[in-house]
Amino acid sequence: MLGIAVFFFVIAFAVVASATAWEYTNSSEFCGTTCHTMPPEYTAYQVSPHARVACVDCHLGQDSFREAVPAKAKEITHVTNALFNTYDPPIYIKNLKPARDTCEKCHNPDKFSFDTFEQFSHFSTDETNSEDRYYMSFKTGGGKEEQGLGKGIHWHIDSEVYYYTDDPLKQTIPYVKSVAKDGTVTEYFDSEAGLPSDFGVTNAEDLKQMDCVDCHNRISHNFRSPNDSMDDAMDTGQIDKTMPYIKAKGAGILSVPYADKEEAHAAIDGLDAFYSQNYPVYYAQNQDKVASAIDKIKVMFDETVFPDMSVGWQTHPNNVGHKDFAGCFRCHDGKHTTETGESIRLECNVCHSIPEIVKPGQQPPVINLDNSNEPDSHKNSNWIAQHRYVFDESCAECHDVSNPGGTDNSSF
Repeated sequence: MLGIAVFFFVIAFAVVASATAWEYTNSSEFCGTTCHTMPPEYTAYQVSPHARVACVDCHLGQDSFREAVPAKAKEITHVTNALFNTYDPPIYIKNLKPARDTCEKCHNPDKFSFDTFEQFSHFSTDETNSEDRYYMSFKTGGGKEEQGLGKGIHWHIDSEVYYYTDDPLKQTIPYVKSVAKDGTVTEYFDSEAGLPSDFGVTNAEDLKQMDCVDCHNRISHNFRSPNDSMDDAMDTGQIDKTMPYIKAKGAGILSVPYADKEEAHAAIDGLDAFYSQNYPVYYAQNQDKVASAIDKIKVMFDETVFPDMSVGWQTHPNNVGHKDFAGCFRCHDGKHTTETGESIRLECNVCHSIPEIVKPGQQPPVINLDNSNEPDSHKNSNWIAQHRYVFDESCAECHDVSNPGGTDNSSF
């Protein structure tokens, strides 16, 4: 009788221990702290919008226990690579599950989303850190085409869009195919890639269906650029924007490659000497602001640059937008055309309104909810390339026609 009791006790203990081990090895803490290769990803994850989403929900998916066990067993290669240093930094993910099996478990692409209004501040690198504020609305879209929706940025998810790339980071995309609801197929070829006209048929197995992470690829592990990091810290008051040259000095220090964290922190500490020597009056009255800025810039470095793993903001392109990396312009570049010469739409206001730029002291603009006076010419798929050549007095209602195509924004 005692033997039977001991047997069942051992079985129960094994079950509880196994369940505990399973839960712990599925925890984000385990994923982020057990392996010495994980600090970059785990650090970025902790300050991301998904900081409360378990790592395994994206990397393994929300599958049943029966499906999760063999999937997790396949990841044993990560353990062996870490133990025997058989990896080449920087490390990139190679087998993330499709967004349809992960992201869309929480984010329903059938749901319609209204336009989103955003304000961005950009500080120049002059002595006063001159601030420009950018106002625009993003045409998020969503919903189903059958409901008269399915427009805007999320058209890419409601629709069937396929692409080909031989670039592991997906920064070059020479071929795109869209399949309309009625089955009509439209193929776009990068005019500089030299692909054969039957590429989409002969290489069908190499095509990937576009999903959320083709644009939102850094949503959980973003290493922000020095300019973006400084702009955000100054805009939110974490760094005093009245400090002379702080944008130039901070972004400049963060842009330099360093051998290790200690070297970087020493360079950042040099800001104290810069202000004490060049701005002694300001420094005498604001030593606390200088010290606070130094501490914040160190945090920014520690969150975005990892010399020992060869990771920095430039090693991991962010495909949302098109400022620091090609992003949208990987396909919307004017070079992807059909055999009849139609290109993938290139005009700015496909995805967002024309930015309204406000200088210091100016009032925020009034942004129209419905641009009913938008001329048909703006809807041309090649308008962004054509507009400077057909700019005339008919455009004067919205534009100053003295500087068409200029770079100083005076034509708006």
